[in-house]
Amino acid sequence: MSELHPLIEQNRHFLTQGIQFLEEIDDDQFNLTNHAFFNSSIGKHMRHVLDHYRSFVGSINGYIDYDARERDEKLETDRAYAIEACNDLFAAMGRLTFPSGGINSVVQIR
Repeated sequence: MSELHPLIEQNRHFLTQGIQFLEEIDDDQFNLTNHAFFNSSIGKHMRHVLDHYRSFVGSINGYIDYDARERDEKLETDRAYAIEACNDLFAAMGRLTFPSGGINSVVQIR
C-alpha cells in the first residue's frame, strides 16, 4: 500500500479523535443543547463537520461544492450513525487518488 499524503493522514487522525470522543459520551450528551453556551448540540456540530468531509471526499473533477453538501440530519441525533460515518470517511480518505498534478492540483471550491 502506498503512503498517504501527510494532509490526508492528519485528517484521518482528526476523524479518529472524533470517533474516540463520540465513543466516550452518551446519547444524551450528544443531543444536549445548552443554550447558555451554544445554540447547537454536539451532534449538530459533528454533522456540520462530517458534511464538509463528505463533500471533500465525494468531489469530482477537481470541484468541491460545500454549499450543496448533503446535510444529513440523522448525523445530528444518532451517535452510532455519526461514528459509522466517521469510520466510513476514514476508509474513504485512505482510498483517495489525486489527478496527474498530485495533491497540488488546482481545485475549484464553491
